[in-house]
Amino acid sequence: MLDKKTIISRLHLEPHPEGGFFKRTITTGNDGTGNRFITTCIHFLLEHNNPSSLHKVDVDEYWIYNYGTSDIFLKGFSADGQRDAFTLQMGHGSMQWQHLIHKNTWFGARTVNDSDDAYALVSCICTPGFDFSGFVLGDRDRLIASYPMHIQLINEMCPEK
Repeated sequence: MLDKKTIISRLHLEPHPEGGFFKRTITTGNDGTGNRFITTCIHFLLEHNNPSSLHKVDVDEYWIYNYGTSDIFLKGFSADGQRDAFTLQMGHGSMQWQHLIHKNTWFGARTVNDSDDAYALVSCICTPGFDFSGFVLGDRDRLIASYPMHIQLINEMCPEK
């Protein structure tokens, strides 16, 4: 099995604002407005000590588990805060390989294995295409004020400043 440093190097991954490392691999077409691709895809690598913090995007995002030394937990809640929080395990242990996160859902991801060497490589596909103008990184204090019913998940998945 490849180690995470080799994968980061070979795939030319760079740090992502939410945590982890990424590289855009696919962009298709234009939505007709000139503002957005029809579809985008990235490689995204999570480490135990570098998870994906709570964030939301303005498009649907498909997560596909590819490879790694750990399964991942996807955790989040709807932007309206009305539905229950969710936790989904993806990877070899769960045999769950893909999942759709609906647009404007607050979510993050972390490795199930808590060893320093734990990592997981996923692909994330957005349609319409991802654009950083539609990306919002969660602020712990604001999220707790807006969604006090999800305080435990917010404290776990949104680091302090």
